[in-house]
Amino acid sequence: MFTESVLTLDPRQPDVSALLEDARRMHRLVMAGFPASVEPAPRAAMHVLYRLDGRTGGLVEATVRATVTPHWDHLPAGVTADRAQTGELAAGAGDLLAVTCDANATKDQAMPRGPDSARKRGARVGLTQPGDLRDWFIRKGMQNGFVVQELDAVPLGARRGRRGLALWIVRFAATVLVVDRAAFAAAWVQGIGRGRAFGSGMLTFDTTAADTQRAG
Repeated sequence: MFTESVLTLDPRQPDVSALLEDARRMHRLVMAGFPASVEPAPRAAMHVLYRLDGRTGGLVEATVRATVTPHWDHLPAGVTADRAQTGELAAGAGDLLAVTCDANATKDQAMPRGPDSARKRGARVGLTQPGDLRDWFIRKGMQNGFVVQELDAVPLGARRGRRGLALWIVRFAATVLVVDRAAFAAAWVQGIGRGRAFGSGMLTFDTTAADTQRAG
């Protein structure tokens, strides 16, 4: 079981504009809807994910998913929330799905080998080439119970925060075949890739879409 709710943000409000410009502040806004936790990693423990989307009229939506029901009681001016809706993953092995995912597609920058011939890990850099983006998402599919049939990848640009935080967000729109329901369900709840605390990694699909069908 999971819950989904939608926050609507008005960037014309100064406080909201500042939220959208700082991924860490946006993370704190989302987490404020969930109970305090003694867990060392409360976001991961409650499987909180979110995704930002633009709306007509300049508004921004944050779709929030978690395995704990949120309570949006103390939102700042310019932010409203709908009621959290509870659901279950309506997909299984053999389903062909039209999936969308905003993901932090990166790699470790190669570094020269040191005197001991060991290659050191460099800074993480965003992937930009279509072939690299395709390979990244195909690899994530193999790790998470789905096989990519068709794929479109559109870079959305950097998402930044304080203390050097930077994510390279790419919107992947793909047709995928679910081959392992348990692995896909885990990815649905936990997200894929890095930066899941900051609006990346959440898989979505429209269960009423015409191209969602039983394969074979």
